[in-house]
Formats: sequence, C-alpha cells, structure tokens
Amino acid sequence: MKLISFILAAALAFVLCSCAGSSESSSYVTLYQTATTTTANEPEQAAEPDPDVGISLREGESFDGAVIAYGNDITAAEAKQVMDSTLGTVSWVVILHLSDAGSANYAEASNRLAGNGSITVWYNKESIFSAEVAAAAGSDGIVMITGNFTEDSAKELADKLNGIG
Repeated sequence: MKLISFILAAALAFVLCSCAGSSESSSYVTLYQTATTTTANEPEQAAEPDPDVGISLREGESFDGAVIAYGNDITAAEAKQVMDSTLGTVSWVVILHLSDAGSANYAEASNRLAGNGSITVWYNKESIFSAEVAAAAGSDGIVMITGNFTEDSAKELADKLNGIG
C-alpha cells in the first residue's frame, strides 16, 4: 500500500507543475505507472490501468470518447521545428513516438477520423490539448501534432506528454 501511495504522490507532483492549455516540450519519462500488488506465495502482478488516471488519447473532445492510447503507449514526445516544403514556412510541432500497440490503435483511429474528427489528450480527466485529424496516419508509430505552436508551447506540451510538466 505504501508503494501505491508513493507512486500516486510522485505522479501528482508532476501534475502540479503543469497547467491546462496547449503547450509542449520534450524529454522521455514514463507517463503512466501501474502499481504492483503481491500477496503471500503469489507472483507480483501489474494492476489494471485506471482509465481516469494519467495521460490518455481519446477520440473526440469528450472524456467519454474511445481510448486510443494511454501514457505508457507514448514512448517519447519532442518539440521540433519543421519546414513546409511547398510554402517554405517553418513551424513548431510536437512529435509523438508510440509503442507498437499505441501505433496500431492510433493508425486505426486516424483512418476513421481523418477529415471529420478530433483526438484529445487528457490528463486525469482534464483536457490538455485537442486537434482535428487532418489525415490518416501510418502505422510507423510516429505522430506529428501541428497547430499554432510557439517554441515554448510546443515544449510545454511535449513535457506534459513525457510526464515532466
């Protein structure tokens, strides 16, 4: 029980440093931690993820939307500058690297939602970012989030997705 309390307290400490809104940054940290439980003569088992705790990517703009991925499916998030080769403009984006399971779920959801749906990033039932799905994603596990990001807002969102902010 003390281990569970410690993990929850550590996760809360990360949350208290962040605020709602669209923002980003990058660094790798596990976003969602599961507690472990043991009893006498039983092997240690990971507890089921609590869908109300930690990071989740969901379809639509409601917390009740179908879960696409949890924080532990995001292996890294980073803020980057990209150039539009057609227009020659440079903008800030957030790049997500997803696990195999997260990648498969995201590819399936983006194929369904492309051009007519959105995906929202939630932290403990609080929306921290929402974006329209412009095009279907491949299953390579790399997702680019675009918007009107500044360098600071891109880094802030990436930090939140990495569990730092």
